[in-house]
Amino acid sequence: MHDPQEVRWLLQDKYHWPEAQIRQVLAGGKELSASLPNEIQEDIHRLENGEPLAYVIGWVEFLDCRIDLSLHPLIPRPETEYWVEQFLRERQEARKGTQPGEELRVLDLCCGSGCIGLAVLKHLPDVSLTFVDVDPQMLAQTEKNAVLNGIPGDRYQCIASDLFSGVSGQFDVILANPPYVNPFGSFSPTLAYEPKRAIFAQKEGFEVIEKIIFQAKEHLKIEGEMWLEFAHDQAERVLEVARQAGWSVRVFHDQFGRDRYAVLRSKEAGETK
Repeated sequence: MHDPQEVRWLLQDKYHWPEAQIRQVLAGGKELSASLPNEIQEDIHRLENGEPLAYVIGWVEFLDCRIDLSLHPLIPRPETEYWVEQFLRERQEARKGTQPGEELRVLDLCCGSGCIGLAVLKHLPDVSLTFVDVDPQMLAQTEKNAVLNGIPGDRYQCIASDLFSGVSGQFDVILANPPYVNPFGSFSPTLAYEPKRAIFAQKEGFEVIEKIIFQAKEHLKIEGEMWLEFAHDQAERVLEVARQAGWSVRVFHDQFGRDRYAVLRSKEAGETK
């Protein structure tokens, strides 16, 4: 049998088995698992072959949103959830004691499953959001998740675009979790099940990040900001390129104490380094 903890989560989250029944299966080992329904046996076999648990279950939770994974987008990571939560807290704190104002225009770049933008829409009522991805199938996944989470269609739009090429106008906030894994480096074999386009980038994983840093300014209002995720070993490169491009930039840790995301602002807005 595969990892007992993964089997527990499978039976609990996908099949909604009671705890007593799950314990019985785990205690019985391979002999009892052979008597399980064929569908569950097939799912356990998928786990044994290395397929990520999230795909086998079919969905994950992300900041109170249910994110369907049926079209196999990039699986949302806890590190991403962490920084998006920080963004939401900042915005909610800034809104305290103020009257409702103009809608905040937000761009979710390289949106994948749509988890980042959907969490923003769910928790911030004064936001209109644009989802952008180069893969039309990922936009279909985003639309599916928007419906699943009860997000009204007039609060968002989806654009198929290679980064900013099909995007017009300016935004108050850009949120981006681009591909940043070095295809020639070391990485988990489970990544083989996820969309390569959403994971890997040339230039040691930095090609897409670099393009975003240099192209984003014309799509961001002067007082706006961009939150950008990157690999834990790319912080110095992000700082260097961002400063070359004329940004004021700060790097922050994730919940594991590793450099994980940066907040970039235009120097014209009066920010200091």
